Amino acid sequence: MTKGDSKRVIPLESNPSLFTELAYQLGLSPILQFHDVYSLTDPDLLAMLPTPIYAIILLFSLSPNYEKYRQQQDNNNNNNFNSTNLIKYDNNNDIEWFKQTIGNGCGLYALLHILTNLPQDLIISNSKLSQLRNNLTKVKEFSIDDRAKIIENLENDIKLDENFSEKGDTKLSILMKQLIYILFHL
Repeated sequence: MTKGDSKRVIPLESNPSLFTELAYQLGLSPILQFHDVYSLTDPDLLAMLPTPIYAIILLFSLSPNYEKYRQQQDNNNNNNFNSTNLIKYDNNNDIEWFKQTIGNGCGLYALLHILTNLPQDLIISNSKLSQLRNNLTKVKEFSIDDRAKIIENLENDIKLDENFSEKGDTKLSILMKQLIYILFHL
């Protein structure tokens, strides 16, 4: 997400039922769902999770120190990585990634990073997600901006604000605090 975000949305609450509902709407197979993780180290709490686990979304608050660090990283990377760079795929690099250009869209991006990297048999054919994945595989080289536009168009179709802003348990004022999601694929 940058100052020049093309749009902003109301943040998607970090709620497993909301993530599951949106994932199903996009085309995730109903054999999978999202769950709260109460510990990454306690074996008893980890044993409560169904397996296999395909991904984890980590949620943490932004701090001034983190923002300063991120800005330094962005500035360092701008010399080597800008919007005209192409994302190139080969047999060793088939991870789908999207630059976040929708303000407060981190929940959507975390979800899409998971869903676009799942095995194909976990995606319902002819769904929005299968269409997205097919579009991404038709052309193996997209500019980062081209990929961002694909996700912006998908968000326009999903209408996060209209369909998900009042669902969940958290009041909207709490959701408007800046949060960031980090995705780890297992």
